[in-house]
Amino acid sequence: MQKLRFAYYLIADAPDFRALRDGTCDPFPEHVTIRGRFLANRSALADLVVAGREAFRMLAPFTVEFIGPRVVDDRLAWYEPSDDSRAAPALRAVHRHLDRDLAKRGVIAFDEVPESHRGESYTPHMTVAFRALSAVRLRAMPRSMPVAFNEWGLFVYDDEWQPRPRLRCAFGEHLYSTQQARSQQAPSLTADANALGSR
Repeated sequence: MQKLRFAYYLIADAPDFRALRDGTCDPFPEHVTIRGRFLANRSALADLVVAGREAFRMLAPFTVEFIGPRVVDDRLAWYEPSDDSRAAPALRAVHRHLDRDLAKRGVIAFDEVPESHRGESYTPHMTVAFRALSAVRLRAMPRSMPVAFNEWGLFVYDDEWQPRPRLRCAFGEHLYSTQQARSQQAPSLTADANALGSR
């Protein structure tokens, strides 16, 4: 049975942040990854959507200050929610809820996120570059910026991760609503699952 690579994103409305990102981030919308990449059967789409809706029901639309940039392992640069906001604990709670639910449903065929980066070790962030940045560029970046969040999405990756993955939104929804955010009409989940197999 065909397996696809999925991830859950909290989608940001952040023009200022968009202007900071470099070309290595181009395939991705501005987002916070709530649950990173995993392989699941195409037929599991309905379960994945239900799990996402249950988890993201914990959030209403919000705006939070992100601070940075933080350089990670000399190969990533990202911003994190400010320490004085309640956003980070809330996002960790959604992550844990989703992580437990996916495990309970048994839909993950292979997890590409190491244990050291999920569960209690999960760190919500927004990436500006998937490579080392010059000290000059880092110094020129703002130390904080407001970021608004209004919707979430279940994204599917094309088979190859490198060098530039292509993403499609399999299902998207506004926070705290049932309105479809990223499709022209409310999809049939069965039909959507079949469509995911086409290239």
